[in-house]
Amino acid sequence: MVLPEAKDAFILFRFYEIPDRALADRISINTNSQSAVKPRDLRSNDKVMVGLKRAFETRYPDGFFMTKRGEERPADKDARKTVDAAVLAKMLMAWHCQRPNISYNEKKLFDEYYKTLFHTGYDPASILTLQTWLNAIDDAWANLALNDVLKAGRAYVKFHLLFSVSSIIAAVNKQPAHVVEPGATLKAAENPSDILPLAANCLENALQNALNQAQISGKVFSPQNWLKTNASIQGEMLVAGTVAGMLPNFPNGKALLELLRVPASAMANRWSAD
Repeated sequence: MVLPEAKDAFILFRFYEIPDRALADRISINTNSQSAVKPRDLRSNDKVMVGLKRAFETRYPDGFFMTKRGEERPADKDARKTVDAAVLAKMLMAWHCQRPNISYNEKKLFDEYYKTLFHTGYDPASILTLQTWLNAIDDAWANLALNDVLKAGRAYVKFHLLFSVSSIIAAVNKQPAHVVEPGATLKAAENPSDILPLAANCLENALQNALNQAQISGKVFSPQNWLKTNASIQGEMLVAGTVAGMLPNFPNGKALLELLRVPASAMANRWSAD
C-alpha cells in the first residue's frame, strides 16, 4: 500500500551536546526506550576498543575484530581468527580476572568492569590465543565428559572450562596464585586434545564435591547458582592443583607438562574484579 504524501510533517527529536562523556552515556541509556542502548554499544567507538581492533587486524590481516553488535565477518576473513568484543570480555574475565562466575553478565563487563578488562596495548597474540582456546572448547564440546546439567549451560560453562585451563597451566608452572599470559600458551591452544578433558574433569569434580557437601549438610543444591559463586572457582582451582600434581604419572604426562610450561616472565598477577 502506498501512503499519500505527507505535507507539513515534522519529526520531533532531542539533541544533546555534553562535554562530559560519562554523563552523556547515562543520558543515552536512560532516554532510549525504543531500541535500548547497551553499554557494549557505547563502548564500540571507545578509543581503547578501536585501538585493540586496529592492533589485532594489523597483526593478523586475515583476522577480524567485531566491536559492534550485528557485525558480520567479511568473506575474506578467517572465521577462527574472528573475535567478538563481547566474547573477548567474557574470556578476559575468566582468564585474567579468574572470575568465570561473572563472565555471563555482559552488562557488567562493559560497564563497571570495562576499564579492568580492556587495556591499551593488550597483546593481539593473547587475544588470538584466548579465541583459539574457546574455539577448541566449542569443537570438543560434544565429547567432553560433563554431566547433562553442565552440558545444558554451554553459554557460560565454557568460560569455566577456560578458567580451568588457565588454572591447570598455572599449577603446572608452580604458580597457582598467578595467571599465565595467554599468548604464551598458543602452542598448547593449537594442540588442546589432552588438556581439555582435564579441564572438564576439574569442573565436573568440583561440581560433584559441592553437591556431596550440600547433601551432607541437608542443603538444596543448584548447579546454576553454584556456577555463579566464588565457591565454584575455589573448587575448580583445588582440582586443577591435584590434576597438575598427577600429570607425571599419566601415559602422556611428560609431553603435556612440556607443552604447558611457560617462562617465568609469562606469569602475572590476577586482574582484580572484586
